[in-house]
Formats: sequence, structure tokens, C-alpha cells
Amino acid sequence: MTPDDIGNCLVLSAGDPDEWVKRRNALTALGYNHVSVTPIDAGATERWGAEVAFVGSFYPERAELLEAFTGFRLGIWGPGWAERLPRGDPLRACLRGGSLRPEEWRQVYSAADIVISLTGSGGKRFPAEKVYQVSPRTFEVLACGGFYLVERKRDLEALFGDRTHLVMFGSTTQAVELARRYLHETEERRRIARQGREHVLARHTYDHRAREMLAVVRRLLDASARPAGAAS
Repeated sequence: MTPDDIGNCLVLSAGDPDEWVKRRNALTALGYNHVSVTPIDAGATERWGAEVAFVGSFYPERAELLEAFTGFRLGIWGPGWAERLPRGDPLRACLRGGSLRPEEWRQVYSAADIVISLTGSGGKRFPAEKVYQVSPRTFEVLACGGFYLVERKRDLEALFGDRTHLVMFGSTTQAVELARRYLHETEERRRIARQGREHVLARHTYDHRAREMLAVVRRLLDASARPAGAAS
């Protein structure tokens, strides 16, 4: 059975759209390495700390979002920002570094009060419904015990609870309001971050993903080998 056959079986055997999302997630959703991606002692907060931290490449739509956060103690790390931001852009004062090694972004995610994310599309304006897969950064931030503020996506809603494991926003205005709220609600922010870490430890490591994928493939192979008309 080829990957295309598996995909076709997933579509044909899942009449319920929610069930289709669950099955597709088992084959395509990412996870994280629970051995190497863990919280670390963020004692060097002067270097890595921020009220709101962003880690990722420069995209115009990301810059547009982050411009609304210049009133916060904002830290931006990632490639392309120094090269592509216009001279005099207020975000330049928020740049803290370029590409980060894993041990460095773990420091950021552990030290920041809020980690914000916008998946974006590299400046290409795809319809929102076409960009729905969960970024690996989601699992990494939560595994590091970070409080994650991220744009709402269909697959994200299928895997995580909004305001239970992370917090989702639907607009720039809402993102700013949520950041302001949770910076003041320290205990609630810590509770959500703690529950997010517990959730990825319990359900979203690479070990979990491998077992889920093997279980789905095994069921599909069994179904394809069953004689036509045989009871399931």
C-alpha cells in the first residue's frame, strides 16, 4: 500500500469530517523530542527574557503583527529581520538575534512571559483555510513550559484546548488584548503553561506519533486485506 493509497483510505473511510482530521493528524501532525526539548533554568533573563518573544523568520505578515507589540518589552529572534526591515522601523529596536540553535531557543521559550507565533505564508496571501497544519514550534514551546499565544487554526483546535493548554487569537487586536491580560494574570498564565507542558508530555512526543501512525497503517492494511463483503 502506497502513501497515496493510505490517504485515499483515510478519506473514504472517514465520513465524519472530525474523524478525518483525527486520522490525518495521526499521519501528518508533528510532535517533539521529549529527551532533548525540555525546560531549562532561565537564569540569564537579561539576555533571553522578554514580556513577548517571537522566534522565526521574517515574513511581512509577521512584521505587521509584531508592530502592534512595540509597546511591550518585545524580543525578536530569527533570520531575515535585520536584512529586510526598513531603516528606522520601530521593530529594529526589538531585534535580539538571528537564527537560534536548539539550546538557545529553549532559553527564549523558558524565559519569556509570552511566546507569540504567527505561522504566516512567506508573504504569499493564502486563504486562512488553506494554512491549517500545526507548526512544530507549538510542541517545542509547550514542551519548554512556555506560555504560547498563537493564531487560531483548525488543526490546532483539534489537538489543544484554547485557554487550557495555550491561547489562540483571531486578530491582531485580540492578540494584543490577550497579551496584556495574561501579563497581568500571572498565576493563570502559569497554569495554562503548566497544563500545556503536561499535555504534550502525555500525548504529543515522537513516541506517541510513531505509535499512532503504526496503528492507523495497521488498520488500513488489515482493511485492504479483508475479502470484499466480509464483516469488519
